[in-house]
Amino acid sequence: VVEAYRTGDTSALSEEDAAILEICRQVLEAEIDNDMSPAEQELAVHDWIIDHAAYDETHSSPNRSHPYGICMGYANTFQLFMGLLDIPCVTVIGASSDSRQDHAWNLVQLDGDWYAVDTTWDDPLGGFVDVPAANESGHHTYFNVTSDFLRQTDHQWDYDAVQEAEGTYWTWRHLTRRR
Repeated sequence: VVEAYRTGDTSALSEEDAAILEICRQVLEAEIDNDMSPAEQELAVHDWIIDHAAYDETHSSPNRSHPYGICMGYANTFQLFMGLLDIPCVTVIGASSDSRQDHAWNLVQLDGDWYAVDTTWDDPLGGFVDVPAANESGHHTYFNVTSDFLRQTDHQWDYDAVQEAEGTYWTWRHLTRRR
């Protein structure tokens, strides 16, 4: 999908991937301005996902890893948008609930520093934690946080195999002060 977006050649895309690309184009056109920094673009995508994604609490969706699914869908969607915006991003697969639940989130790189982003747990409808409504400060509890913060908030992963998120500059509070 990212390659088709960059080249404009959609001939190799499945019907489903072509539809996803079209939605992505519409979102980027509506949400991203040319004068936005990469951090502001990341925040706009984060908020769009949270405001528009639907968490499949039954875990029954056949498309759980696509933009239509559960936490892996949230993480994959975020990574897809970051790829379209040329912002380095990886998906981390780990666990939560004292390692009783599979979970996924992202690491994003801004100005050389890595930040952790958990769009699932920032979504008021995400089903895991009690999150305030959109545009309230608690709506960004897991936006551009450190790996240490995630360890303290019931996220587990292979710590030796995943890049540490240690960035603290591009937080939600910093970005909203800039506006």
